Amino acid sequence: MQRRLISFVPVAFVEVLFGWVYYAYVFRYIWSILATNTLVLGIAFVTIFHALFLMAQVCFWRTVFKDPGGIPEQFVQHAAENAFHDTVETNRGGNRRECGKCRLYKPDRTHHCSQCGRCILKMDHHCPFVANCIGWHNYKLFMLFLTYTVLCAVYVAVTTVPGMFEAVTKASHVPPQHSTNSTSLHAAPHTPGLTPGGSESDVAVLVAFIMATVFAGGLGLFAGTHYYYVLSNKSTIEALEKQHSRSNMYNMGAAANWRQVFGRSPLLWFWPVCNSVGDGLVFPTRDSTPDDARQRLLPNNDT
Repeated sequence: MQRRLISFVPVAFVEVLFGWVYYAYVFRYIWSILATNTLVLGIAFVTIFHALFLMAQVCFWRTVFKDPGGIPEQFVQHAAENAFHDTVETNRGGNRRECGKCRLYKPDRTHHCSQCGRCILKMDHHCPFVANCIGWHNYKLFMLFLTYTVLCAVYVAVTTVPGMFEAVTKASHVPPQHSTNSTSLHAAPHTPGLTPGGSESDVAVLVAFIMATVFAGGLGLFAGTHYYYVLSNKSTIEALEKQHSRSNMYNMGAAANWRQVFGRSPLLWFWPVCNSVGDGLVFPTRDSTPDDARQRLLPNNDT
């Protein structure tokens, strides 16, 4: 129990970052836009931001609490009765893969996670920032979390550029302390959408801009790498283990690879439901016949 609670410390850290960006953007930046009577602009900014922010949060927490998938009991029983009926991967000795810790035969693409203490179906990696493994049942949710977080960060960074520049300009043109000319306080007209509330608001906007830029750049590269993995049908573990090999028997083409993760319906591709095609136990390969592929790639209705 204590270990589980400790594992949520990075999760809390992520939420603190999200919370700070939310506070700075909504209560400092957007509020200043509304204060300058640009109501339509303020409403548009806050509506788009909340749509992206809420989707990122929903996908984040679904990733945290969604079981990535373990070896089901029916597979254990089936594997004990059939030698290589549903697996194509073997160990170095040419035998069926077996977990040395769980003492169970492993489906293809399944790996043992030392953090979770069990085997995970199509394990990608263990992510401390969601306190969970990323595997078959939550990989799509993880991808959507990255996607909406990057979009939200890009949106915040782009829309706060004017506020960032005004904050820098105000800081570099501070009037002398002894000046008492009242006209100097109102000489420069305030640009709509920028912070009129003084240094505290300026700092908040600057920090939000920097954080959003870092998130957009860092997570953008990370998300791009995972989209490449999706389109080439490989996991992070497989990419690292087979980085010097051009062979990938699971690569069925970009379109089929995409549907395997995001589902068949385009309407649900970017919606946080688990509609990946298959069961996480068996996968079609380039050597499979069409009938074999249909048998090995069954629809998954888990949401």
